[in-house]
Amino acid sequence: MKLFFDPSIFYLQRFGGISRYIIELNKNFSKNFNTKIIAPIYINNFLDDINSNNKICFLKINNYLRFTRKATIQFNKFFFELFCFIKRPDIVHLTYYDNYNYSKNIKTVITVHDLIHEKYSSEYNFKYRSFYKKNSIEKADKIICVSDNTKKDLLNFYKVDENKISVIHHGYPDSLETIKIHDEFLEKPFLLFVGDRNNYKNFKNFILAYSKSKMLKNDFNVVCFGGGEILDNEKKIFLDHNILDKIKIYYGDDKKLNYLFKKAAVYVCPSLYEGFGLTILEAMKFNCPIVSSNGGSLIEVGKDVIDYFDPKNIEDMIYKIETLAYDDERKQKMIKKYSNNLKNFDWKKTSYLTENLYKSLY
Repeated sequence: MKLFFDPSIFYLQRFGGISRYIIELNKNFSKNFNTKIIAPIYINNFLDDINSNNKICFLKINNYLRFTRKATIQFNKFFFELFCFIKRPDIVHLTYYDNYNYSKNIKTVITVHDLIHEKYSSEYNFKYRSFYKKNSIEKADKIICVSDNTKKDLLNFYKVDENKISVIHHGYPDSLETIKIHDEFLEKPFLLFVGDRNNYKNFKNFILAYSKSKMLKNDFNVVCFGGGEILDNEKKIFLDHNILDKIKIYYGDDKKLNYLFKKAAVYVCPSLYEGFGLTILEAMKFNCPIVSSNGGSLIEVGKDVIDYFDPKNIEDMIYKIETLAYDDERKQKMIKKYSNNLKNFDWKKTSYLTENLYKSLY
């Protein structure tokens, strides 16, 4: 059986959950499994971890100055379709929602990670991409959903034969490497927030909860990882609540994030919605106490191990964060449960189940 992955996600993400998912699958497939990632021009850093025998990559670029985004997309699309025509794979596993033309004899698999664009359509210019997403989902022979919650949302938004859908959870990264961040700001205990700070991530409510709690504001800083520079509207909120000097944003690779998970007093995940919630597992890996929203698939991942709050209820959020942040015994009881929960989310298991799904097509 010959399996190809298309280039789409590897020119869209330098880092990112979807590209990491594809890389982890490939790293954990059985040794005799014939698979190739086709990404002629790419920006993704995770691809460097893949053996050259399992990828076709010509040029890694840092930006789109020399090759415009549109030109890159067109070249990669042309090359991928040509390569499929010449080499005739049995299966194409689409990495994102793109409209490729290849033989109908080639089976198509796609992974749906979340339905964020559909659930929060007012935040995204989704009209252009929605056609390709709908087309990709409808033409797929098999669909992988990363959680039961994502499967439920998919069936709610699209007319899909439920028999085509399999739920296969992510695994969690096994790397324990860290890079120390030398900064006095991190010497004071801090609450950690990870990722984008747009509406569905519910960062604003988290900051309102933090600023309303005299205890939290006095005893903890807030550290954000990723998500871009502080926006003007965010700065105004920080200034209005006199917390500008208590919040700092850091950037970098997984090693720096790992260091923050290892050092954080509490990881707070206030999202209104997550398709899976990989950061919950990452925090567990480093024995970081976790308090999370009960939105989306987060309970499916955190189970009965971590603490939850209603993401729209500021007072509930304050109570749950304070309760965990000041109770060392509660933290230790929580952390003792992590190892058993992590056993449910293993990349070898994820890859094994995915291989079996491919085989079911023949």
